[in-house]
Amino acid sequence: MLAHASIQSAWQGYGTGSLDRDAADLHLLCQHLRAHHGVQEVVLMGHSTGCQDAVRYMQRYIADGEGRGQETEAADEAPVPRLLGTILQAPVSDSEWLSSYPDLEPLLASARALVAAGRGEEVVGRLHVADAAPISAARLLSLASVGGDDSMFCEGLSQEAMQRILGPVGCRPCLLLVSGADECVPGGPERVAERAEALQRAIGGSASVVVVPEAPHNLAGHEVEACAAVCAFLEALTGLARG
Repeated sequence: MLAHASIQSAWQGYGTGSLDRDAADLHLLCQHLRAHHGVQEVVLMGHSTGCQDAVRYMQRYIADGEGRGQETEAADEAPVPRLLGTILQAPVSDSEWLSSYPDLEPLLASARALVAAGRGEEVVGRLHVADAAPISAARLLSLASVGGDDSMFCEGLSQEAMQRILGPVGCRPCLLLVSGADECVPGGPERVAERAEALQRAIGGSASVVVVPEAPHNLAGHEVEACAAVCAFLEALTGLARG
């Protein structure tokens, strides 16, 4: 069964959302799949900023304080399917990508002022460098700031910080499915594999890397190779689950 998660942050909704809200939406979806479709096991796949959602879901609902895999269910909560693993497709740094647009600085300055005044949830403008989504001050700074809530894949983070952020993902098998010619990665295609390996080290031994050669950020024209990598990962996971 394949389910496309159309959560509140889908399409232009991300501009006024947060990773915590996204993770909560995904948790509700998992409860629904278990209760109404009998789904017992799931694999979570995120693309681009959706990779942050997958990481936050792991942080909030799967890994306990010691990093062990432990689905967290309160006594009054509906059960969720067991999470077998995650796929992070095109995990790139939003802050690095947005830093390539210096004309955003006035918008960022306005966002900083609103957050400082305790008005971070107010819409500060539209993100015209992307899809013109209306974006709140807090969400813009989360995406654009090194160390912001969405800052998970940035080279400006120390190895210790990356391990703290991504370590919870390592309590389940993880596939880092990266685009070999990702236009959102600074430094060009030659840096893609190197940066993916840094993420792999931060996650730990449960993570594997597959680079789709010459593929752009959205995998356009390279869907067959990407699907083959995903299917191979899923087959290995189901084999482990049966074992």
